[in-house]
Formats: sequence, C-alpha cells, structure tokens
Amino acid sequence: MKRTVKIYPYPLERSAFEKATSIATHCGSSIDFKGHVRNKEAGSQIEGIHYQAFEEMAQFQFSLILDKIESTWPIDEVIVHHVVGKVPVGEASIWVRIISGHRAEGFEAIQYLLSQMKLKVPIWKSPIECQR
Repeated sequence: MKRTVKIYPYPLERSAFEKATSIATHCGSSIDFKGHVRNKEAGSQIEGIHYQAFEEMAQFQFSLILDKIESTWPIDEVIVHHVVGKVPVGEASIWVRIISGHRAEGFEAIQYLLSQMKLKVPIWKSPIECQR
C-alpha cells in the first residue's frame, strides 16, 4: 500500500493533494474526505481553530494506523494532509484520500483512520474566539 502523510502550515495545499495520486486501473474507488472548521466549538461562536502537532509522534501514530489499515483492508493508497496553525472557519484542516478496489473497504478504512486519528495522533486544536 502506498502511503503519504504530510503535516504542514496552513493553508491546505489543494493542488499538491489533487495531483498526489494516479489511480491504478484495478482500483474502482477513490474516496476523499475534507474536514472543515465549523463556526461553533462547545456552543461558542469562533472565528477559527489553531492546530498544533508533535510532528514526529504524529507521523509515528499515523504509521501505526496505516499499518492496521494495510493489514485489514485491500487498500491501494492512503494520503493524509493535515495543517497546523490558524485555520479560519469554513477552511479545511485535513484532507484524506483512500484508493481501493471497491468502495466498501474504502469507506471502512477512511472511517477507521479518522476515528483512530482523533484518539491517538497528537494534533491539538484550540478554538479562536470571535473578537467583539
């Protein structure tokens, strides 16, 4: 399984992400997920979120998650891009792509990756309250 994990300063490199794969002819599914910053956090209006990461440990934890994906589902490629720094409301902080032979395993793998990332990957968020 081909794998790419990038953590870098905002903004999300859309063009780099979109050009990151070429889908093999045996793959019938390409699933993209983008996580956007909402305008509320814990019931309060915010203007953005500031993300921080312990990058070496984040890369290590992502590699463990991707090892599990590789041993569980027939996935051809996984790409994860996550930004750090201030991300305004409405902008994406994470973009994930899963390439697989069929959609079922792709959806299962992407759900697993996102849920495990929230539990294990040291990327922290701090809401930025609206200035009045």
